[in-house]
Amino acid sequence: MVALQLRDVPESIRDDLARAAQAEGKSLQAFLREMVEREARKARSREFLSNLSPMPVEGPTITRAEIVEIIRQGREERDRSILGSRYPEGDS
Repeated sequence: MVALQLRDVPESIRDDLARAAQAEGKSLQAFLREMVEREARKARSREFLSNLSPMPVEGPTITRAEIVEIIRQGREERDRSILGSRYPEGDS
């Protein structure tokens, strides 16, 4: 492991961080290490996502209205299979 040193941090900022660490029941060092690890994971994720090339869209496209209608029809079919003859035919 390596050691990191951060210079010129205002005392008020250090105090704020120390209070936040204490509130979580952690030492300032453990609190800051977790912050650095979290930021490193975010940076790796951003890098990974930026290296992905967009997937080509093939085939027909579908509109939002068509998606809504497909979902509505699926729900009606589900309700008919659950309710059987009690399903209200005129309601949509």
